[in-house]
Amino acid sequence: MGADVLACRSIDEALTCVEDMGMAPDIILADYTLDNDETGVDGIAKVRKLTGAHVPAILITADRSPRVRAAGLTYDISVIYKPVKLNRLRPLMAWKIGQQGGADGQGDTKVAGDSVAGAYSVWSE
Repeated sequence: MGADVLACRSIDEALTCVEDMGMAPDIILADYTLDNDETGVDGIAKVRKLTGAHVPAILITADRSPRVRAAGLTYDISVIYKPVKLNRLRPLMAWKIGQQGGADGQGDTKVAGDSVAGAYSVWSE
């Protein structure tokens, strides 16, 4: 899987990058804990609002609290725990991007083979 990556240091920088691209990204990978009391959930929501698209998203975090899992459920964001292993992240990204073509524009974030029901995927090693 090849990729052009736009690394951003803040939500504002991410929004500027998306505006400059003139289109929604294929996927968002966001750390949960950001500066200025913001979260990756905030950033994902703002990119989705700006683009008017339900951009597939993965939240990367060491926070295993119910609050983070609930955010995944609420905002249709997959959750993967640190330390992230590339051999787990790549298939999750491919699956999320592949779900983008669903009938309602929103893919079910449950990963095939996962026994966890609901709208979030939790990956850890």
